[in-house]
Amino acid sequence: MIAIPVDLRRHVPGLHSTCNAASMVHVELVAGDGPEQFRQKLRRLLQQQAEAPHLPILDWLRLLPLPWFDRLVSRTPANYRRRRLLETAVISNPGAFPRRALACPGFEPGALFGLPIPGNAFCFMFGLGNRIELTVGMPNVLGDEGRAEALMAHLERALSQCG
Repeated sequence: MIAIPVDLRRHVPGLHSTCNAASMVHVELVAGDGPEQFRQKLRRLLQQQAEAPHLPILDWLRLLPLPWFDRLVSRTPANYRRRRLLETAVISNPGAFPRRALACPGFEPGALFGLPIPGNAFCFMFGLGNRIELTVGMPNVLGDEGRAEALMAHLERALSQCG
């Protein structure tokens, strides 16, 4: 299962907000699916507005205090090995940003980084001008016994082949 963040602002034209107005669509792939099957499934999910479902249970969950809800759905050090993540990977492509879009009087950005997702292994790639930054991380419980180092070695090999 591959999760894709989707900006929910597409459902409210003209909305301007600094909050994280995103949800996820989950694309289920089977052995043998390639990039075209992935694109077709993703396109179908977006046409169905799968990132914005109305589930009746959500009406009840919104009555819970946010810390209770967070504890209910999040992975914690106590439940890492018992609670499986819904997705195998999260793919997010925020794209490249021109420096001038993030500049203001007295500030010129030099780099752009993604923030870690608690509980997940993650890899963010952001572009700013002609520079690309890669942020990689994973919780200790997932990256121990050499797994984090193996992931980094794999990424270095793959990226070195890109030229």
